[in-house]
Amino acid sequence: MILNPKVSVLMITYKHEKFIEKAINSVLEQQTDFDYELIIANDNSPDATHEIVKGIIKNHPKAYLIKYFNNPVNLGPNANYIKAYNSGTGKYIAICEGDDYWGDNLKLQKQVDFLEENPEYVLTYHDVKYVDENGLSLRNFSKGKAKKELKRIDLLKGKQPLFLTTCYRKLPIDIPKEMENIINGDTFLTSILGNYGKGKWLDIKPAYYRYHSGGIWSLKEKEYKFKAKIQLFSVLKSHYRSQGLQDLEDYFANQLFLYNKMLLMLYVKEKNYSGIKYALKNYLYLKF
Repeated sequence: MILNPKVSVLMITYKHEKFIEKAINSVLEQQTDFDYELIIANDNSPDATHEIVKGIIKNHPKAYLIKYFNNPVNLGPNANYIKAYNSGTGKYIAICEGDDYWGDNLKLQKQVDFLEENPEYVLTYHDVKYVDENGLSLRNFSKGKAKKELKRIDLLKGKQPLFLTTCYRKLPIDIPKEMENIINGDTFLTSILGNYGKGKWLDIKPAYYRYHSGGIWSLKEKEYKFKAKIQLFSVLKSHYRSQGLQDLEDYFANQLFLYNKMLLMLYVKEKNYSGIKYALKNYLYLKF
């Protein structure tokens, strides 16, 4: 194990037997003038993910970089992320989930160099390409180049780069416990990071994000996504109320209202009468 890593790379994995080897190799191929560690957090996968990871640890020449744990029970993605985060000792955090992979062997070096030289920034990010299960490009999902800079207020409002592309400073505080209870944990964490600095796009070869049937988020339906956003904004609203930050509380209250309205309109369109009753109750409560 690396004794003094500058970066902790977190690899959250669940049922990624088809993809985990490529993900791991893309991290271990990084070329840096500093030490880093790869923390693989297997959330009790019911497939062959564990056996594949153990095989890589046994045979890969850079396996000494890996810190691996396999949860005895499934914790869920956010609790598993926090467990991995707390296991890391690096000054910086980077992300590569077990079904994604990086495309630039100098990614970590470029991101750390920038953060070391620019203390007013809390995170860096770069472009991403969307691919299917076989690694083939999904052009319909392309969003073009990312915004070149994210101000603190952008981050505070949860305007995030895809976490796969980020390298950020480890927080000077513990990750708030509220993150365990929401689906959009990366957006919540982006907002917390906004308390400590800005975000910067860097010219790095794209990382690869997979859309596939086992993805946590990529193929979920509109209703699920709307409910996840409502949950997120409710938690962020309460969080910033507890911090006495009225502007942010008001911002997330407004987002909460808007997403409840969109959920209501979805149910109306689908003539889902039980859904309409549920959403209308929340909509009226927030409006009045």
